[in-house]
Amino acid sequence: MENIILYNSRKLFYEQGYFKTKISDITKKSGISTGNFYRYYSSKEDLLFQILKKDLKVYTEEVRILIPEEGDDIFKLRMIMRSIFNFLKKNPFFFALLIELRKNDKKLSVFSRKFLNSFWDKTNLLTLELLKYDDCFDREKGKLLISMIESEVKIYIRYLLSEKNGKCNPQKLLFSHIEDDLNNISEIVINTFKSLNRNAIKKTTDLLTGAYTNRYFFELLKKTHYSGKSFNLILLDFKTFYITKDSNKIFFRDNIMANTGDLLQKSFRSVDSIGRLDPSKFMILILEEKDMHNIFKFRIVKIIEDLKIKFPCISEEDIVWKHLYINLKDDILDKFKELNSIENNTIIDFEEKI
Repeated sequence: MENIILYNSRKLFYEQGYFKTKISDITKKSGISTGNFYRYYSSKEDLLFQILKKDLKVYTEEVRILIPEEGDDIFKLRMIMRSIFNFLKKNPFFFALLIELRKNDKKLSVFSRKFLNSFWDKTNLLTLELLKYDDCFDREKGKLLISMIESEVKIYIRYLLSEKNGKCNPQKLLFSHIEDDLNNISEIVINTFKSLNRNAIKKTTDLLTGAYTNRYFFELLKKTHYSGKSFNLILLDFKTFYITKDSNKIFFRDNIMANTGDLLQKSFRSVDSIGRLDPSKFMILILEEKDMHNIFKFRIVKIIEDLKIKFPCISEEDIVWKHLYINLKDDILDKFKELNSIENNTIIDFEEKI
């Protein structure tokens, strides 16, 4: 019976709003008497508390499972943003309810108002716990960063739940394609983190392209390899273009690399890892359970076409790309040796690190 009450009340709260829903509406929809309702809940607010408590428990557990305690802070931030948006997409009415209750929180008890804020409190606390701190990036900077995350997400939620005829439309969330928005907002957060943590970022990120440095990318690759998961690698090689003696091409070289880094970030998921192996090569690490060659080919071809439109000096011969699908039985070093365009010293460097 309690589950029936929870289900029906949740539906009513989401459809007509918490404050407009009466206990009599809940009992009627659940087919029970008012006395039966009070056997389980002391008030409508107590019922609301139980609903929010269950949703928040699920969210917290998902975040802790999804985001590793060790590893790269930028990857963690991207995963935190993704976990928020995944929960948003799976529980759109939870957020619609948060917006409604925030507008009318004075009608709730102090305890309920405090609990209402716990979604953001839990998110902020988890973010603080997961980030690494040092002399360059202290806890106060971390607090500033999570305040910005909360602000950006709230603004976006309000946009998705834009009022129409004076009423929120949570159904809009169910059909929204938010992947691009997620990537854009994640990049705002990442760029803020980089600004706050500039000295440390220099060790892991190529400032021209925004991709990971050669050394740090191989650290990520090594961890992925040892995790036992299958993954895809894509190599994008500008070597022919990069070593040209054509003065016009040299002039555009850094600009092209910067644009390529930007296009790669936008064309692949926020959880994919993009590295700059040396001045003329990029590599993308993609966690997948199967070979998705045609999908990757489409993305890379589109990136190359966009570059050729913007920089007419680029020819077909200037850019070479290769795709590898690596499963558990593959020897990763043998796969790397198949890439003739990767110099021996890069391979040796990777072998030494392993």
